[in-house]
Amino acid sequence: MGSMLAQDRPLHVIIIGAGIGGLAAALALRREGHRVSVLEKSRFAAEIGAAVHIAPNCTRLLRRLGINPEKYRANPLTGVRTTNTPTFRNV
Repeated sequence: MGSMLAQDRPLHVIIIGAGIGGLAAALALRREGHRVSVLEKSRFAAEIGAAVHIAPNCTRLLRRLGINPEKYRANPLTGVRTTNTPTFRNV
């Protein structure tokens, strides 16, 4: 990631959504010297935990930002099964 040139002015960037993409973008922009506001409508008050799929290219980006998924006990995807929800039959 590059850095701002001397004549460049920091921007104030507003990011809508505090998901993995929004937070990664906020981190990258802050490291480049910009002011960042992240807006999220959910309060996450009832969140106990959720599975988040992070594709390999996203994992590489997170590592470039200094975030190591293994540190947070991430589990590698070992298989996928698609289920028809109304019938619960495998597709």
